[in-house]
Amino acid sequence: MAIGHRGAREKGGGLEEAALDAGIVRLRPVLITVGATIFALVPLAIHGRPLWEPPGVLFDLGVGPQDHQMGAGQALTSRVESRIRDLGLSLAPPKPPVANYLGTKRSGDLLFVAGRVSRLRGEVGSEITTDAARAAARETVLDLLAIIKRDIGDLDRIVSVERMQGFVRSAASFTEHPTVIDGASDLLVELFGEAGRHARTATGAAQLPFGAAVQLDMVLRLAPD
Repeated sequence: MAIGHRGAREKGGGLEEAALDAGIVRLRPVLITVGATIFALVPLAIHGRPLWEPPGVLFDLGVGPQDHQMGAGQALTSRVESRIRDLGLSLAPPKPPVANYLGTKRSGDLLFVAGRVSRLRGEVGSEITTDAARAAARETVLDLLAIIKRDIGDLDRIVSVERMQGFVRSAASFTEHPTVIDGASDLLVELFGEAGRHARTATGAAQLPFGAAVQLDMVLRLAPD
């Protein structure tokens, strides 16, 4: 009888061990899944991204850039364009050249931007005030930037404004040409900071194309491709 009882205990112990092994096997995938989830939620200190991401899954930890939340085909707005909006300004649709020339032409890292006249017409100092001409110069820079964006795609590619040439259609006695062109120069510094500071010429003219009050052209330096 003792032998029978011992055999029963051994048999019972074997069943318990088998049941325990089966439970561990069933529990193992759950432990692996929980462990992987915890590991995935550990944030990396840079950009708020997780230390590990399963294929095809992106975790949003609520901090840092949210570029991955953008829909397909949705482009980031450039810093320069964001600054333009912050100033309450906007880029008008770019206008094509009016004659046989290009709006811009690149040579190495330099972008040569063809002259653009202001929408404002008239002679500064007789028909138009200095302040009005200065505002026209500011507006003309935006027209140039619209053309540049069309040709290079992203205004953030501009590394620096190297040079600007400004012409003011003015009365013979008018001498405030630098003040007028400051309307353009000041805006470039507002948009690009120190990179917007440039060499410059401000010149008076008896007449400009279409009777415009101001004409501007620029030379820019672009980031290498």
